[in-house]
Amino acid sequence: MIFLHFYAGRPPDEQTGVRDGRWKLVVSEVTGEKELFDLDKDPGEQINLIEEHKDLAEQLLNRLEMWKPHSRNLIENYSQILQEHGRRCP
Repeated sequence: MIFLHFYAGRPPDEQTGVRDGRWKLVVSEVTGEKELFDLDKDPGEQINLIEEHKDLAEQLLNRLEMWKPHSRNLIENYSQILQEHGRRCP
């Protein structure tokens, strides 16, 4: 089983990203810049390996793009989704 971790930041420096094991892809939603890091070898995220691992970056980008509509739905309908599951938004 693969565990992916997705994240998104807030404007003005809005970024989205996905992590799969040692690999982390970060995308600037403002500039479109993409960065790929090997967190085992570069935990400080200093060396962008996107040119060396284009296929991997494309796979992660596709996963990220599939996640975005689900994330947007959760954000836009948070209170309703909580209610449907017997919870409420404070």
